Amino acid sequence: MSASGTIDAEWLKREPELFVRNAIWQTYIAGTRESRFGGRLLDPAPSAGGKIIAARGWGDIERKASKRFMPQSRDYSQLAQLDSEPLGASGDGFAVAESISADVKRGRIVLKIDGSGQDPQSARVPGRDSFKNSNGVVFFAPGVNLTRIAFTLKNDAFSPGTFEVAVMQGPWPRGPLRVVQQGSNPYGMGVGGPRSPDLKLGGDDDMVAIVLRNETTGFQHVEHTSTATITNLRINGIGLDDHYPASAFITEVFGRMGLRDMEVDGNDINTLPYDLDDNAPWADALDYANLLTGWRHRVVARDGQRFAEWGPWGPIWDVPEGQPDDLVPMDRYDAVRLAFRTTGGGSDEVMVIADDAAEEPVEFSDVTLVGEPTRDKALDMAQAILGIVGGKRLGGGGELTTVRAAGTDVDLTAHVVQAGDILRFRHYDNLMLRVQELRRTDESVAYTAEERIAALDRLVARYNQRQHQAGKY
Repeated sequence: MSASGTIDAEWLKREPELFVRNAIWQTYIAGTRESRFGGRLLDPAPSAGGKIIAARGWGDIERKASKRFMPQSRDYSQLAQLDSEPLGASGDGFAVAESISADVKRGRIVLKIDGSGQDPQSARVPGRDSFKNSNGVVFFAPGVNLTRIAFTLKNDAFSPGTFEVAVMQGPWPRGPLRVVQQGSNPYGMGVGGPRSPDLKLGGDDDMVAIVLRNETTGFQHVEHTSTATITNLRINGIGLDDHYPASAFITEVFGRMGLRDMEVDGNDINTLPYDLDDNAPWADALDYANLLTGWRHRVVARDGQRFAEWGPWGPIWDVPEGQPDDLVPMDRYDAVRLAFRTTGGGSDEVMVIADDAAEEPVEFSDVTLVGEPTRDKALDMAQAILGIVGGKRLGGGGELTTVRAAGTDVDLTAHVVQAGDILRFRHYDNLMLRVQELRRTDESVAYTAEERIAALDRLVARYNQRQHQAGKY
């Protein structure tokens, strides 16, 4: 959203400090203190007899580049000891080094070699030529393709080149486990860190382990207690029982965007797993939550300050008759192309076409499914969407001078309308349009809107919610 206007050159000379770059520009409904635009000024530009001033609105904040955002409600209850049943070739656990302990505490994993006060023989750790050269913890999610693991590692100064923390992966429950070789992994224990490994896991394995091991070929004797502590663990971005509701997700994103004043409606749909890469726009994260829920976000001016909102589309404004519009039938889609992520971490798509489609069908491709559905489920979903978007719809634009609060007969200035609201045209059989864009002048508001497809929102939101609740990542 942006704003522009022209001011007299003499006025600019008298009050130059008012029109400097990054000064805040607010516009209000006439006779009130109700703000309808807020933003920061750009540099004034020359114009005949004056200067053109323009401002970038608060809504542009979402286009700013992000920092890495990987939300996680950490659930360490999914971790098991490496020597637990039914793991290992014989089903009674993997062989482990008796001198290394692995302890899962609340919010952290502690791998420890306890050499204090021990008999030297018992504090010896076998080398890599033995099956008992390590101990650790394992995460397994039968049938779920584990594609990524990340954590924060801090350790005591072990002897360089002797002990290391390694990430291992394999099929549940028997294995075998193999070391993930990527970059600087395994992580040698010669320095204290902390470090933050972030590894891609290859193949179709559904089990991953973090172990402390002796990497040399012979026994190593440890005289003092030494530990490696692991925190901030994320596997596929999520533990199977984690839940991060959409309202908490949006609140976190708004905060990271620097928006402190906000109104976020409650929504319990699970947003995990999610990973926003460095330098992606924050709008990507907001659009993701909107896709899951069918809701909308906006950053508006309120009480002279920027204010973030997230919730259902609305409020609804009734449009009195007699105001010009250019509402035309929108495309009726006779094909749906649906993109989704495969269980192998790649991307795929399906397409369904109506029986009476034109030779060159009009495609609808505005939905991307979350989760990792089977191809048959994606086809079923595409067919259901086709049944909705194949009907009659209207869209376009128009100009408003007045509107009415839903259910009333009191005319209000159209400047109360904002992007994200709904216009209802009772004289068009209660047609409801979502306001996408607005252009304000002193007397009127020009709008661009599209018919609300509430049924499609509900269909996609219910599907996405089921995918997340079932843990089908």
